[in-house]
Amino acid sequence: MAEPKKISCRVCGKLFDPCATCQPHSDMFHWRNFACSKKCAKKYIKDTIAYRDSLKQNRGTQENI
Repeated sequence: MAEPKKISCRVCGKLFDPCATCQPHSDMFHWRNFACSKKCAKKYIKDTIAYRDSLKQNRGTQENI
């Protein structure tokens, strides 16, 4: 039997088995496709939102120049 595909967590780098049920559904967002745990998933989402908000603020600042 083939070894299951492991991927690296985008937060901590730990190798983990992604959800076999979630992966074929690339049109839907599933935390098990990029994070090894709910804790890492929450951190990734929080950091992503903060990054996107900073980009929006920078765009607003540049428009006022």
